[in-house]
Amino acid sequence: MVTRERVQEAIEKSFWDDDFFLVDVQIIPGKKVTVYVDRENGITIDECAELSKSLLYTLEGELEDMELTVSSPGLTMPFRVKEQYEKNISRNVEVVMKDGEKFKGKLLGVSDSGFSLLTREATGAGGKKKKQEEAAERWFAFDEVKSTKIAVEFK
Repeated sequence: MVTRERVQEAIEKSFWDDDFFLVDVQIIPGKKVTVYVDRENGITIDECAELSKSLLYTLEGELEDMELTVSSPGLTMPFRVKEQYEKNISRNVEVVMKDGEKFKGKLLGVSDSGFSLLTREATGAGGKKKKQEEAAERWFAFDEVKSTKIAVEFK
């Protein structure tokens, strides 16, 4: 049976370049392997297909009639790796903390331990009809965050 580590190793050996990064590998034993990859400027369908062919060849016999899917993570999938934060600096994101508190803001920067957002926070001033907001930079530690994803806005 194929493992996450074996899939990662196969990706690194068969189809890799410094521009690509592995986001996640999900395995449903005996049924399906899903690989999510991305790169700084996005990944194309052709690149996903090329990686899929390469993995099928490299993992021949280990997939045991399992379905293999190679895809980009998409807009609605929560971030899994630091590279996704780096790729999305200057974009609006939604953050859900482990305690359930939610934040929206512009992703400003990322480090090994967390990231910062420019948020709009309500201030004490203002009446019933007008809510005053003030821009504030907030720091979020990765180990305190439940999920972060791109804030999809339709205008």
